[in-house]
Amino acid sequence: MGIAAVAALVAWVYLVVGHGRFWWARASLPEGREPDEWPDVVAVVPARDEAGILPETLPTLLGQEYPGRFRVVLVDDGSGDGTAQVAAGFGADVVRAGARPEGWAGKVWAMAEGVRAAGEPDFLLFTDADIAYAPGTVGRLVRAAVEERRDLVSQMARLNTSTGWERWLVPAFVYFFAQLYPFRRVAGSGRTAAAAGGCMLVRREALERAGGLGGIRGALIDDVAFGRMIKRAGGRCRLDLSRDVVSRRPYPRPADLWDMVARSAYDQLRYSPVLLAGTVLGLGLLYLVPPVAGVGGLITGHRLAASAGLAGWALMALTYVPMLRFYGLPVWRALALPLVAMAYTAMTVDSARRYRAGRGGAWKGRTVEPGRRSRVGAPDRVATGNGPAGDRLVLTGLLALTAGAGAMDALTFIALGNVFTANMTGNVVMFGIAAGGGLGAAAGRSAAALGGFVAGLWTGFRLERRSAALVLAAELVLLTALCALWWATDVRGPGMVALAGAAMGLQSALAARISVPGVTTTYVTGTLTGLLGQLAELARPGMDTARRTAVVVALAAGATAMSLTLREARPVAPLLPLAAVAVVLAITILRRTALRTR
Repeated sequence: MGIAAVAALVAWVYLVVGHGRFWWARASLPEGREPDEWPDVVAVVPARDEAGILPETLPTLLGQEYPGRFRVVLVDDGSGDGTAQVAAGFGADVVRAGARPEGWAGKVWAMAEGVRAAGEPDFLLFTDADIAYAPGTVGRLVRAAVEERRDLVSQMARLNTSTGWERWLVPAFVYFFAQLYPFRRVAGSGRTAAAAGGCMLVRREALERAGGLGGIRGALIDDVAFGRMIKRAGGRCRLDLSRDVVSRRPYPRPADLWDMVARSAYDQLRYSPVLLAGTVLGLGLLYLVPPVAGVGGLITGHRLAASAGLAGWALMALTYVPMLRFYGLPVWRALALPLVAMAYTAMTVDSARRYRAGRGGAWKGRTVEPGRRSRVGAPDRVATGNGPAGDRLVLTGLLALTAGAGAMDALTFIALGNVFTANMTGNVVMFGIAAGGGLGAAAGRSAAALGGFVAGLWTGFRLERRSAALVLAAELVLLTALCALWWATDVRGPGMVALAGAAMGLQSALAARISVPGVTTTYVTGTLTGLLGQLAELARPGMDTARRTAVVVALAAGATAMSLTLREARPVAPLLPLAAVAVVLAITILRRTALRTR
């Protein structure tokens, strides 16, 4: 753990001093001089079922009092709620998008239709239907573009933070975006390029030089793709935070924020399981290791882990403070950034699950899959599939618990007297050997493990009727108590064995109720039997084969990790199964909250 904490600290030092000052959160659009002749500007607003929000936003755009020629073109992208009529009533030029060609994402096609209707202005302002503008904003954008000879000037809209969920999650969304695409680097001559889709002022000639919107026709994250396209064509770009460009779209429910991220996160990873795994590991190293190592090191007296972990956590929090101040929130929230980062990690994993289930890029009745045409009214294969076995997020959670069980068995066998607490078949055999050989102490430990497991199993079946999260929470409490005993005393007695057995019993009850074939999380005898049976019959490998193989690998990986930890960093060993349960519990709570509020 000390080595991991040092690695995380080194990464944070680089991010602070060498990553384009991504943490510098301030609205910094230059005023610029007034042009000798104000260029023509046409705002293009793609809109689909936005009648409810247009009265809050469209008047602010139409009332800009821009000194030059300025008009607003709203492109109605197949709305069914009267969006076109509302926009026309405010005085916008309304264009109805034609039939969308194969391979085009809906919003990008609507943008292209708006470009055709705009004519030949000097600048195009691509904006969203939920964006409101402070008076004079369009003029300030044009002045900045003219003064600095920019081909693209984009503003990251100030997002809504009126609810508790928004205050926790929205500033972090902008923080992570700036970490991925440091604004100073976007403005520089390097390869980093991005834009914020709510407000993108682009020279028409620069767009034409880049090949037009056809170059990003299938992009789900169209704003980042747009910025890259302009910069690769030699365009000079600028991206800033803004207080004058404000999103009026509310995210009152956790599900709304969850869907916003999960809709396109896997697209950002190019639909690659390898990049997904690397992202999850990277986020864990950056955001989870520092607090875990810092607190664990303080408790265990591991100076390297404590000092490196706490220093990394402090740097992490300090980089988040400017964003919290930008949104007018108390700075103490920066300490909770690791938890928020884990929530976004869960959203990213869920984005991959949605893609695999055929719901990639779901937005207002459409789904977009790479290489396929966007579909309207696509079936929800998760909802109509074969229960939990078809839910990859559930399977991933069970595999994490399986790895935790492997770690726990290795811990109790190596450090608590040759006893198993997850694999009760092996434990019963060990009990028989000890009893027959007159080894009273060993038999007592096996009996404690068996008794704890039975108690946990019984309790787990009762708690599971109320909620899976409750079972996981109970297991987390027992594992926390086990950690406390591990750190408080050198006596490795039957009490610790019983706690471990009870925790594994709770986990087994949960896995039995979920009932994914071949996934028990605590033993693999039946799993191996089924797997070898398939192979012996020369059955075609399918989902069952892959699932059973993954269970065996996960259990062995957990045991291997625990064995290495006991040898290299013994004080933090019980944190391994605890961490697995904590992550699965966090994902379970977030997903349950999101599903309930849909």
